[in-house]
Amino acid sequence: MILKRCNHGHYYDGEKYDKCPECGGLLGINPGFGVSGGFDGDYADEDSVTVALPRNHEPQRQSHGRGMDDDNVTVTLSHNPPVKQGFKPVVGWLVCIRGKDFGSGFSLKLGKNHIGRSPDMEICLQADESVAMKNHAVIYYVPKQRRFAVEAGVSGKRLFLNRNALMRPVWIKQHDILTLGNVSLMFFPCCGEHFSWEELIRKRRERQQGSV
Repeated sequence: MILKRCNHGHYYDGEKYDKCPECGGLLGINPGFGVSGGFDGDYADEDSVTVALPRNHEPQRQSHGRGMDDDNVTVTLSHNPPVKQGFKPVVGWLVCIRGKDFGSGFSLKLGKNHIGRSPDMEICLQADESVAMKNHAVIYYVPKQRRFAVEAGVSGKRLFLNRNALMRPVWIKQHDILTLGNVSLMFFPCCGEHFSWEELIRKRRERQQGSV
């Protein structure tokens, strides 16, 4: 598989598509599932998401996503109050298996997860000076494909995946090991083939409709 990113920020499988399927309109978008921000869209780097779930009882998983400009996430059920203002769910974890944070776990949230020593990084490895202060690496969750991607940040410091230096964004899977300086982090997904937050919320809404 070749992970590519188009000029508009979409990630897609370069072996399966010659060009971005989202920009080419090949995803079969269903207008009944209105999404602003792409909670189940295919942007790997959205920082804010608003979801309007379908008004009928038919499962509809496909949607149209687009990039964000802020750090807030709101999940909204049609004709119902928001699930939670600023809702930004956990989508996975990194566990330190080597370094000064040995044994510690770090939650991955929907959107960008920057790794560095600075306290304003989503994954803060403050104890180890071998890690860049900011943006040593970035991990994304791609909701539409239910997969995770990682790439080196803008710090210029090297990033390794399972002992191989990363030169471009790649997909990652459970138990993959990221190495930044003297720190190694093992990856564990929450969302994926068997679970997604948008599907859980959709099912909850269907139950609410059925009880009316």
